[in-house]
Amino acid sequence: MATRAQKSQQRRLAWHQGRIDQADTPKARLWAACGWLVAEAWRRGRLDEATEVVLTTVHEIREEQTS
Repeated sequence: MATRAQKSQQRRLAWHQGRIDQADTPKARLWAACGWLVAEAWRRGRLDEATEVVLTTVHEIREEQTS
């Protein structure tokens, strides 16, 4: 039998996955995924690490555009 914490984690996973699955555009899907990233980083105390990954990716995308 699953513990309360496990059930809560399963509900969060299903909720976030449902938001991504229901997104009707690539942009909406990206926003849903970003929301999930922030929620998971916040819960695990890893906001700085997640922010660094996002900023690195943004810089890479911008560099590709100028090349």
